[in-house]
Amino acid sequence: EKTVGQMKAVLKPKGQMGIFFTQMMKPEDSKELLLPEKTKLAQVLKKHNLNFQTWNFTKNEHRIWQKCKELAEELKSEFEAENFIIYTPPDRLLNFTHLYCYVNPPQKLADSLLPKLD
Repeated sequence: EKTVGQMKAVLKPKGQMGIFFTQMMKPEDSKELLLPEKTKLAQVLKKHNLNFQTWNFTKNEHRIWQKCKELAEELKSEFEAENFIIYTPPDRLLNFTHLYCYVNPPQKLADSLLPKLD
């Protein structure tokens, strides 16, 4: 919350900011927490009277986690040999995360500003 307030303070009139944010939740939490307007960041932006528009990058983030899982499994024996094994199955993480890009103020951005990752 403090960071968003500081960012707002330095934002020039008609200025714009974009924030990539991953919302995570516990298995017992309501899945509503993963909706773009219900995330922790969305609540902070609303509290600071910052309107926003979101883009969903969850599929891209899931692809990254999937690649991490493949690499972790591939290198697991090496991690064990170094006695360095902290392993959380990424499959479990995929069920409880969503990645969004929040942009203030909400307006259409030029296609070149946001990459076509999906």
